[in-house]
Amino acid sequence: MSCHDTQRLLSQAQDVTLSERQRDVLARHLAACPVCRQYQAELANAAAVFRQDATAIVAPDIDQEIRAVQARLSAPPKRRKRSLAPIVWLGAPLAAAAAVVFTFLSSTQSMPMTSPDTAVTHVDYVITGDPAASTMVYVDQDSGWLVVWAESAPPDSKG
Repeated sequence: MSCHDTQRLLSQAQDVTLSERQRDVLARHLAACPVCRQYQAELANAAAVFRQDATAIVAPDIDQEIRAVQARLSAPPKRRKRSLAPIVWLGAPLAAAAAVVFTFLSSTQSMPMTSPDTAVTHVDYVITGDPAASTMVYVDQDSGWLVVWAESAPPDSKG
């Protein structure tokens, strides 16, 4: 028997029981081969370490775990409190948007609201010395003065 076959039988002997003939052939080879005896010792040492580690592992009690899962499944679901986070996250931007819309709408009114005591100024047209001049007319709210601003067009460069 070769060393390869012997080492295969030694590994197989860890899992299954060998026949009488296989044990006899294995014993004869191990008596004559120091390499296979060393392999057998290392294999036995590894198996002992494995058994020691396997006994150190604490496995949970399956029956107890099943009862715990069944108890959780049969218990009524817990009610969760509603968080204020969505209200805060959505409320602040919506309030800001409403303020912007309100400001925009209040500033775009065509005629300002006036009381009967307040005079309303109306300008139909403005005559300037230069017909190409750019004009701007407004009423100063503090003084009530009508202000006309006219800027002449730049001189024609054609000459």
